[in-house]
This record gives sequence, structure tokens and C-alpha cells, in this order.
Amino acid sequence: MTQITLQSIQKSYLGSVQVIRDVDLDIAAGEFCVFLGPSGCGKSTLLRMIAGIESITAGALHIGGVHMNDVPPAEREVAMVFQNYALYPHMSLYENMAFGLRQAKVDKAEIHRRVSEAAEVLQITHMLDRLPKALSGGQRQRVAIGDWPGHRAPPQRVFV
Repeated sequence: MTQITLQSIQKSYLGSVQVIRDVDLDIAAGEFCVFLGPSGCGKSTLLRMIAGIESITAGALHIGGVHMNDVPPAEREVAMVFQNYALYPHMSLYENMAFGLRQAKVDKAEIHRRVSEAAEVLQITHMLDRLPKALSGGQRQRVAIGDWPGHRAPPQRVFV
């Protein structure tokens, strides 16, 4: 994990509808941060701005000390798991996590190494043989986060 800094972050739509107003926030490397609030208060918009899915109207976003306002989402090393995530119901957790790697024709030993590493980080190693229906919502989200072994490298920052 790395440090995330928001300085006077703002988001407006149509120029006049301000939904995020002057947010200042420092999240230290390794720190756990939760955004709580009623529906429509801007939690998802703020996360989408950090991930690069939503543009920042004003202010500055730094991740690991690097200015990120104009960095494309794919280059931010940020993963985001939405409330509605897709797991294959007929596949075990291991199979779900290995799916992208298999599609990329990664060697079986490397698939096993990456899935095992992700499962360890997410604390779901003991559940890898289970089907998604046997898990709680939070456990399913952790499996969805575990999709990162299918990419070139694990993301450095993860938001749930």
C-alpha cells in the first residue's frame, strides 16, 4: 500500500452542480480508511475520482507522492471492487481467481503461485475449494479483489 493525498478535491457536474466540496484527506501507507455516509453523499464519486474513472474538477490527487489528476485509470495501479461483482457460481474460489490467468495461458505453477499469494493476502486460503454461494457478501468481495492475479502485477492500492 502507499500514501494517498487529496488536496481541496472538488467535483461538479454541468459546471454548477457541486457534489464533492473541498475534500482534504491524507491516507498513510498501510492505513485502512472507510468512507461512510448516506446514499448520494459522494462516497462512490470520491472513490471513482481516486481510481481515475471520474475526472477531478478541482484540487490535486497524489498517490505515492505522484500527481495523478490526469493519469489514465489503467496506469494508476488502483483496483476497485463494485458492490455488484461477478463470480462464476459453478466454479470454486480458486477457479474464479485463476480464470483470467488460464485465459492468458499462464503456466499452471505460476497460476497456483499467484492465486495462493492473493488468497494469503486476502485471508481466504482456507476457503479456496468453496463455491461462491457458500460465502458471505464480504468474503465474495475479497474473492473479486483476488482477480488481480490475472493481471501483469498486483495493484499497489485497493479500494473496496
